[in-house]
Amino acid sequence: MAQIIFSIKYLFAIALVMLAPVAQAKDGWYFNLSGGLSLTDDSNVDIPSFAPVIFGTTQGYGPVVLGSVGKKFPLGFRIEGEVSYRQNEFDDIKATGTATVSGVTFTGTNVPTALGGNFNSLGFMANVAYDFMKGKNLHPFVLAGIGVAQISVDDAVVGNDPLADDDDLVLAYQVGGGIKYDLSEKIALGISYRLFTTTDPEFIASDRTTAFSMEYLNHSMLLGLTYSL
Repeated sequence: MAQIIFSIKYLFAIALVMLAPVAQAKDGWYFNLSGGLSLTDDSNVDIPSFAPVIFGTTQGYGPVVLGSVGKKFPLGFRIEGEVSYRQNEFDDIKATGTATVSGVTFTGTNVPTALGGNFNSLGFMANVAYDFMKGKNLHPFVLAGIGVAQISVDDAVVGNDPLADDDDLVLAYQVGGGIKYDLSEKIALGISYRLFTTTDPEFIASDRTTAFSMEYLNHSMLLGLTYSL
């Protein structure tokens, strides 16, 4: 029993330290640099010239990096401009019927075919954020943003046959949240999650005649540092 009481007291003491007021960064300008792991959801590929054949791709995990410059205001609100880059490797592509794209013939019903290359995004976002528990050294936050993104299909190949290599500029949106811990008056460490999506980008296949569009929906887990001026 004594050991349980000691453990409870120890955990309570840690909570008090983490939630206690410390020297807080003043309202004003700040810089953030974050990186982590991203996953782009499986994507439906719309090729009108082959309707009603339905195509789809799967992607693996990949890196994400982002940097932002922002300004903090009273009551916990922030605005910021952000640049981000996400990259995910293609795993495979499948089709519900038979079709030939850029010399590559897909047969069968949802039979995966190994697909090389990358699915990338370069985003330029304007964000609005709100920090909870202002005045504490541990504070959650929520964020939403809108902007544009260049979505790229880079060197997509099936075997040695090029399938597509193109990009498109589209509208982008994101929502997210996380927790920051103030290490000092100027430096904070944070972890966060972003759900980043765009309108469907449109591409031209390597045969330069087949047009197609794809879905883009990305999940990102980030670890970052914020420096306040």
